[in-house]
Amino acid sequence: MEEALTETRFIIGRQRTRRKVAFWLLSLGTVLLMMVNLRVGATDYSAADILRSLINLSEEGDLSFAVWTLRLPRTLGTAMGGAYLAAAGLLLQVYFRNPIVEPFILGVSSGAALAVAIVMLTTAGLKLSLAFPYMITLAGCCGALLTIILVTVFATRVRSGATLLVVGLMIGYVCSSATSIITALAERERIKVFVLWGLGSFEGIRWNEIFIMAALGGIL
Repeated sequence: MEEALTETRFIIGRQRTRRKVAFWLLSLGTVLLMMVNLRVGATDYSAADILRSLINLSEEGDLSFAVWTLRLPRTLGTAMGGAYLAAAGLLLQVYFRNPIVEPFILGVSSGAALAVAIVMLTTAGLKLSLAFPYMITLAGCCGALLTIILVTVFATRVRSGATLLVVGLMIGYVCSSATSIITALAERERIKVFVLWGLGSFEGIRWNEIFIMAALGGIL
């Protein structure tokens, strides 16, 4: 009995060690990728120049503008966005008690894309987006929220995990079909903007968006 307990404790300790090592390696990789992201841009700056600009807050010039106004918000936005997406995926898996559940399978991403398509590609939605600068973001959140509520309603009535995944896929296909119809009827210029949004880009992100992401991420 004591040997079995000792072996169990050894296995648990080894698993914890592996998790700690993996955590620190991933953290180090994230920091390195953030440094690389700071160097990527139209103008090539050395790592020493970028580090000097980050330390010297009073410095002015093209380097300071590129780092503090363009590259640093973009880098922080990508890191925060990736962290939030990972946490959201984990919460979905815990809530539905299924390790393969993710936003695309449940149709959440398709619901968000449909709401954004309505705002970006239709005349009524375009007026709303011009009146409210964060309308596209709000539309994506509302579309995703409505979809997850619909899936949750089915989850309370369906006991089988496989059936729930099928329901999520069906909702996703319906939303994708509606998005395709709206896209086919939209103007070419709007379609290009919508496609670029779907690819995902942090190029135009600024400090006010970073503050909003940090506040909402801390609350949620």
